[in-house]
Amino acid sequence: MSRHRYPAAALARDYLRAAAGFILGVMLIALAQPIPIVQYVLGTIAALFALFGIRTLVRQMSHVEVTDAGIRTAGPLGGAIAWDELESVELRYYSTRRDRRGGWLQLKLRGGGRRLAYDSSLGDFVALARRAAREAQSRGRAIAPETLDNLAAIGAGDALGGER
Repeated sequence: MSRHRYPAAALARDYLRAAAGFILGVMLIALAQPIPIVQYVLGTIAALFALFGIRTLVRQMSHVEVTDAGIRTAGPLGGAIAWDELESVELRYYSTRRDRRGGWLQLKLRGGGRRLAYDSSLGDFVALARRAAREAQSRGRAIAPETLDNLAAIGAGDALGGER
């Protein structure tokens, strides 16, 4: 069995972003006393940052367990998928820059009526993506070309034995 957690450094950066956005939104409402529509927009932005902070807390309280039987997220919003129920594996890249140098990956697993999603800040993400792809392939599940390309880009293309 392997266990994966979001590293403290990544969580700390997310907590700082959440706090800064929330405080800035609330301070602008309190100090500037803008017209009601601007208050609504700023309040919505502050609420979104608060939700981001809650999401970060859930990540801190959770960990991912990978066994021969399946994958499970243990924590407040946990879930599990048995490898035998795995229907699809999707690995997507989200760029933050036009030159595609900055960004993150998200691994989405579907099966048994459940969906699990993990982003690339998760500890040992490459091993997790490799295992999920290998399990999907061994069960005859089709893997999209974009997912295969992204697996190769992170050095996990060997999971499928070079098949495409």
